[in-house]
Amino acid sequence: MIRNTLLTVAAIIIACFTIAADNFYRDYLTGFEDISDYSNLESGCIEIANNKKERIIETYEFLTKDCQFTYKIRMKASHFRKRSRLLNTSPKHSAGVVWNYIDNNNYEGLAICTENSNHYDDITNRQSLRIDIFKVTNGKETALQSFRLNEEGVNDTGYHTVKISYDGDSLTISAGHRQLENAGKIGYRVHNDNMHIGYFAGRKSKLTVKRIEYATKPIKMRQYSTAYTKEKLESSSKRKKGASEGYTRLFLTVGSMDKVKKKDIIHFLVSKANIRESDIQGIDIKRKFTFVNINDKAVKKVMRHCQKEKLNGRKVEIEQANSR
Repeated sequence: MIRNTLLTVAAIIIACFTIAADNFYRDYLTGFEDISDYSNLESGCIEIANNKKERIIETYEFLTKDCQFTYKIRMKASHFRKRSRLLNTSPKHSAGVVWNYIDNNNYEGLAICTENSNHYDDITNRQSLRIDIFKVTNGKETALQSFRLNEEGVNDTGYHTVKISYDGDSLTISAGHRQLENAGKIGYRVHNDNMHIGYFAGRKSKLTVKRIEYATKPIKMRQYSTAYTKEKLESSSKRKKGASEGYTRLFLTVGSMDKVKKKDIIHFLVSKANIRESDIQGIDIKRKFTFVNINDKAVKKVMRHCQKEKLNGRKVEIEQANSR
């Protein structure tokens, strides 16, 4: 389900904490007092009572560069005002997860809520969990996708777990009350060394966080190497070295002295710029630099996403090589 709704949103950012670690785990037993302004020493949980009209957001800065990661949070949320059991009113988002947080007016996230499919579900206790993915840009919220998970025994007072998994090309969203169920998958690329990820308490709601986990593992080259056969590499290098029609010749400041091979160039361009291997022609590696022909339609992606990125430890600068 795709929406194009634009909403004006307001948020209060309470704190941004930096967690310089590849793996992180906290729960109500370890406590959150050193990383949250809302840690409850008695329960050990994070407890946010938001009686305002704006979201309260708390984020943590995690390492995300060149790695796969998983963020998992166990939380429960409820509204200050009870909804009628006899009226199937539209639920409001009482909690959610945010990522790529830049400031109050720019971030991405998902909101979770329970909803009924008919007027009698409250009585029969048959409800579903709905996940709405959104993006906030310059204070305007755009609803992107919605997923619905049917789950026995879902209710407003129980804990739910939300899991976000990044594999280098996409985000997979999973959620559930007792067991996690894949809600959906969205294309996504991380280009920053660090990212602020966290949670929010919705308007007029109470949020309790019981557990937060974060784990990473490197994006290994073997994930892409299966497509780079010897025949394909040789074919790529034997094509015309000058840019043919529809292709632009680029100059890269990395070469054989950096122990760069043709498969490294292909992997670098495909993984960073999200282009196809067929967009690459005529790789010509010299000692201190490399020439490569790129499909005209893919040049902007390469210049935007590969410029000054590292390849084999060297920061690569890229420019058009027409004059060379």
